[in-house]
Amino acid sequence: MPPGPFHIPRRHTPDQIDAIFAAQRQGDPIGWRIHLALALGACFFAGWSTSFVEWCALPVLICFLVRMTGWHRVLEPLAFDRVLRFLLAWGAFVALSLLWSAGTTWNERLVDIKPLRFLPLAVILWPVMDRRSWLILALMAGIACGQLAQFTHLLTLKLDLGWMPFHRMPGRISGWWDPVSGGTVLCAALGLWLAPALFAPGRARLLGAIGVAATLVCITLTGTRGAWIGAALLCGITLPIKGWHWRLARQCARAGAAGAPPRWAIGAALGAMVVLGGAAIFAGGTKIADRFQRGVEEVNAALTARDYSTDTGLRIAMWQWSIAAAKSHPVVGLGAGGYQPWVHSQSPESAAHLGAPIEAAPHVHSHAHSWYLHTIATLGVVGLALLLALTITAVASGLRPPLPATPPIKSALAFAPALALLGLACAGLFDTITVSQQPVFLFYLLIALSLPSRPREAGVAT
Repeated sequence: MPPGPFHIPRRHTPDQIDAIFAAQRQGDPIGWRIHLALALGACFFAGWSTSFVEWCALPVLICFLVRMTGWHRVLEPLAFDRVLRFLLAWGAFVALSLLWSAGTTWNERLVDIKPLRFLPLAVILWPVMDRRSWLILALMAGIACGQLAQFTHLLTLKLDLGWMPFHRMPGRISGWWDPVSGGTVLCAALGLWLAPALFAPGRARLLGAIGVAATLVCITLTGTRGAWIGAALLCGITLPIKGWHWRLARQCARAGAAGAPPRWAIGAALGAMVVLGGAAIFAGGTKIADRFQRGVEEVNAALTARDYSTDTGLRIAMWQWSIAAAKSHPVVGLGAGGYQPWVHSQSPESAAHLGAPIEAAPHVHSHAHSWYLHTIATLGVVGLALLLALTITAVASGLRPPLPATPPIKSALAFAPALALLGLACAGLFDTITVSQQPVFLFYLLIALSLPSRPREAGVAT
């Protein structure tokens, strides 16, 4: 289908979508390859440090703007994509909330607005979505580089080399990531590796199991207690998902027992987990145990003695303030960036009326350290409903069964973005995903990889 003049979009069947992408590959092979290479770069550097995350999508954005002057027809199926509609509605509502924001300066309001700069990833990456498995592999490879940075961090500590590439608090081995953001990114990485560990056949399943084990070690090394809980929740959630797709996993196997891992693969995977688990204990030692014990003590102190001077105590205070904000402004919230200014403006009388700790108000951060509580505080029930609808529909789209003719490895990777989104959702209990730079980039990237109108992988028969 050659590129034609702009016209009113219409619904397309899966075969028609595939035909549009095939025409693009044939009509503009060089531009398409450049677009793909830059998209792979954006996915790869999504797991790197903040400077790379900030700029890695700029080259593919420029390529997209140039190419779409002649190949805009490839975007037409997006007009009827339900996940994209929720994504645009979410972004529009966040921007619209500036009209009633409690923030008094633009710096305060932009806390929730600036992360929207990554929202267009869903459209920018769309023209190369027929290589979705490549994009997923590039993302996994990029995050693996971050994990290697963690092990470099660990070695410099254990060997006392006198040269420290990353400076973190004791017990926080997170490489080039901030420990909290790194823990969140690694929860998503855990979902990425769980896909081949659960659904791939033979050796690929072994590789996935090793990836899961290594990622659990890395999550442990960050010392981020919220990520520990998020990883445990994700592992629990994936078990029923595996049950629901058990028959599908058998269909994706090549033949007979090829879809089941051989005994040596299971033994090797378990051995890898034991070895890597021992490495985590050796690496973290008593510091990890101390962080866990301190967390329990800080929770008890905050709940019984109103001690909000600790990290965990202050988080509990911020959660209480977000609940108070939701009570005060339940429908549309405080507006983008309104959380911290609103808390600072409260009097002891209003705090007592709302059941919030006034003594912690001066120390409240710009976000509530919880994705869901921050959303309901700033955007109310409407914003939280949009966020949940967006996430749930994207996960459901990512878990849809691939075509029977899809190769087993690609079938397994097809589930990776959905499981990674679930990882972010679990970590979001203790981190504000749509505010922190690296997690929010990853969130919008995973949404882009989960659009339901996507074409089938090139080369896969109907």
